[in-house]
Amino acid sequence: MKKLILTVAALALSAGMGMAASHGKTIRLGTEGAYPPYNYIDDKGEIAGFERDLGDELCKRAELTCEWVKNDWDSIIPNLVSGNYDVIIAGMSITAERDQIIDFSQDYYPPTASTFVAKSADADLKGVVSAQTSTIQAGYIAESGATLLEFATPEETVAAVRNGEADAVFADWDYLKPIVEASGGELVVAGEPVPLGGGVGLGIRESDNSISLGDPTRAWMLTSTSNERDRPALALPRIQAVCDVLAAFGWRASRPDPLSDRDHAANSLQPAILANGVMGTWLTGLSDDHGATALCREAISPEALVETLFLRVLTRRPTPAELQRYADRLRPGFVTRITPPTEHRTPGPRRPAYYVSWSNHLDKDATLVRQQESEDARRGDPATTRLEAGWRQRAEDALWALVNSPEFLYY
Repeated sequence: MKKLILTVAALALSAGMGMAASHGKTIRLGTEGAYPPYNYIDDKGEIAGFERDLGDELCKRAELTCEWVKNDWDSIIPNLVSGNYDVIIAGMSITAERDQIIDFSQDYYPPTASTFVAKSADADLKGVVSAQTSTIQAGYIAESGATLLEFATPEETVAAVRNGEADAVFADWDYLKPIVEASGGELVVAGEPVPLGGGVGLGIRESDNSISLGDPTRAWMLTSTSNERDRPALALPRIQAVCDVLAAFGWRASRPDPLSDRDHAANSLQPAILANGVMGTWLTGLSDDHGATALCREAISPEALVETLFLRVLTRRPTPAELQRYADRLRPGFVTRITPPTEHRTPGPRRPAYYVSWSNHLDKDATLVRQQESEDARRGDPATTRLEAGWRQRAEDALWALVNSPEFLYY
């Protein structure tokens, strides 16, 4: 059976990567490197574990040239879809939700039970339970009635139990077992095992017959979205918001000649589109994923936060007058700005961005779907609950003022 599973997985790997292989490209295998025994980083700084051995063997049997890419778990599927690597091999359970976004091979590891681990066997499993972000365990806890405390890495979920932030951790028993055994009785199993998922499989992009030139990093890499804007079924609301800002600053939205000839003369549209446009909402609204949210939580004082924001936005330090003005704005509520884990609410996953094609004209629901996506884009990501709401609005005001300053707009 083991030999059969390896052979089938090798065939899935070679079939899914057939286009890249036919062009002599190296196949990139994406893994987390933080989930032993499946995958981890060894003392030499190399990816190791069961899946490293499995992946190397699959590449050998499929006669492919492969390289390994380490990627954080919470972005491992989006970065597969974006083309940062070709296959996910990272202890990922096969679920119906994930299968809507990517394809899976046959499971190369059968379903295993997930387990609660706590400091005592009678821990409150309906209290605060930690789990890794974007895992089937996190989804299970969110629906169980317990308070979910999410972390980016599995190590942090266990640490939360040890330091008293969480009553229990919920994860694969394969991961938790060696930790429990090495804890000397500090950690024990609580409750009954819970079977989840459909086994562990390789994750592969659903459509590898399309050509991607990568994410645009310069204005000339974009072309006008006028056709899409005129036809709601073909709308690209998020990229349209970026194009609107580029056009206000001199980008020529011309399909035959998209090169930018920057007009350095100031105009009224430039501050208006950042102050009131969709992209301005994204830049100044503090969500869980916004970089400034982490800065606000980590700052040791209002003055330190102001220094950091000025360096990030204006690439300079504030003057003494600016430092005092902004710090005075952020000082009220600064000490109590960080909310307790019990108040954290994790928003649902963003609607996946599917490819747009002319066949959308034949789909009666396509326009309605794109209109909803436009509304989602205008609203931006939900506000973070990891900062107290009143203080968060103060921080957003400060960030808004910096982004809309003449210095940021014109220099």
